[in-house]
Amino acid sequence: MRFLETYQEKGAKIPEEKIPEFRKRLEKLFQAGGMMQAETVSFQGHTCHTIRMPSMGTDGMRFNFNYFEEDFWDEAGFDVKENCIWSDRIGWGEFASVLMSAHMLEALIRMAPRLFWRAAKS
Repeated sequence: MRFLETYQEKGAKIPEEKIPEFRKRLEKLFQAGGMMQAETVSFQGHTCHTIRMPSMGTDGMRFNFNYFEEDFWDEAGFDVKENCIWSDRIGWGEFASVLMSAHMLEALIRMAPRLFWRAAKS
């Protein structure tokens, strides 16, 4: 069984003056929460699969593995253009807890009413 995490928002965007602080805090949260990005690296003719801590780039952040949970989930991340966190199936462990915390941080910055729910999906 896997869980989907969804929210509904009414209105508010992140104020322009708070965007840099929000992105910095979000990056720290994802890194401290053990989020990792899998990538394939070629070295001297050999292909290796590695994981690395995500960092905020020009497109945002993407990750699909949690170090503490030691499990892969559907890709999730942060979109810089929309200033929003996105995800699909997030499970029920550390990966889910970190994403729920990120959404709470986003809700606090936006100061917008939100409704969160988690639905079981197999």
